[in-house]
Order: sequence, then structure tokens, then C-alpha cells
Amino acid sequence: MERRGRLACRLRPEPQGPARQCAEGQVIVRDASRNYVDTEKRLVVLIGIHDTAVIDTDDALLICNLDSTQQVKNVVEYLQAHNLEQYL
Repeated sequence: MERRGRLACRLRPEPQGPARQCAEGQVIVRDASRNYVDTEKRLVVLIGIHDTAVIDTDDALLICNLDSTQQVKNVVEYLQAHNLEQYL
């Protein structure tokens, strides 16, 4: 529950240096900008990616354009409607 609460505000990262990278966990970035990455266990490598959110958890991986993060609500509704709450 705590993680889900953190994600809503973190999907809109504040500027973090000239390339505006906001990363938590093991992340390597090359020719990428304005991204948010949150990984718990795996290494995430971004190459030539811009304006993207990457959220990697034990049971799910979300990759979306930062302009599309409001659509996550639709995915949550889909998971609930199809009895897939274990991914929430």
C-alpha cells in the first residue's frame, strides 16, 4: 500500500539535473532524458528513452509515457474487474 501511494506523486518527477532523470534503484542512463525509474531488484538500462516512467516491482512492470500516467487508473480498474488484485 505504501508503494502505491508513493507512485502517484513520483510519476511526475521534479527536475533532477540537466537531463531530468529521477531514479531509484540500479539504473544506467545513456542518451535519455526526463524519465522516472523505480526498480526494486533488477538493473534497468535506459538508452534513447525520453519522457518515460518505468516502475519495476516483484510482480509487475509498468512502462509508460509520462503524459499517459493518468491511464494507470484504467489499468487498475481492469485488474479489479478481472480478479487480478494481486498485482495492485
